[in-house]
Amino acid sequence: KLTFTSGQSSTGDNTQCFDVDIVADNIYEGLEMFTVQLFSRITTVTIAAASQSATVDIEDSTIVEVGFAQSSYTTSEGDGSVQVCVVLLSGALIADVTVGVFTNDGSAVSPDDYTSLPTTKLTFTSGQSSTGDNTQCFDIAINNGKQDGSKSFTVHLVDPLQPSPVKFRPSSMSTTVVIEDHPANELKVGLVAASEFTEADDSEVVCVQIMSGTVGLEGVNISMQASGGTATKSG
Repeated sequence: KLTFTSGQSSTGDNTQCFDVDIVADNIYEGLEMFTVQLFSRITTVTIAAASQSATVDIEDSTIVEVGFAQSSYTTSEGDGSVQVCVVLLSGALIADVTVGVFTNDGSAVSPDDYTSLPTTKLTFTSGQSSTGDNTQCFDIAINNGKQDGSKSFTVHLVDPLQPSPVKFRPSSMSTTVVIEDHPANELKVGLVAASEFTEADDSEVVCVQIMSGTVGLEGVNISMQASGGTATKSG
């Protein structure tokens, strides 16, 4: 019961308040609500129709933020794979939760340059927190071993795969993986050691040799020019 006393009026002391206890159950249940309703058995009191009830929303206090540990990763073709990590950025878990990750082609294309991931589950377990054990990692295979320049692809987070206290930090919902050419695949070319020619020779073969690396599908053009020395060009 709430009791208004003699002398109280709408233009003066006009309020009676009460507390409703909220139970911290440590169970993620999303947004919850209940209503409070007014009624009176006194015929001289009329409950305003627009104010007969009020809704109380209870927001869950167990929300945690999740995102990629880095905005980008750099790997080499010679590494064979790259490890990408997802971290709890804030909060602590009171139950296991699962998030999803997947890859998108960029200038790096699966399966030629890397092995794509369909939506893959990562599970954070109860007790993990942003200030302690906060990381889940996974590997992505790197396939390309040819000299074709640096390439990249992206990895993305998707909504939790069940009702969950997890929300994603917008700035950390995706990360870029850059694949650099392996140094061993750097294409090096050079002239084969020149032989001694005589003036009686109409011509002689000069060879250019691939010293290291592999030519990519697009091929490569090499230019040569004769210059210098004591011999002069004819014509």
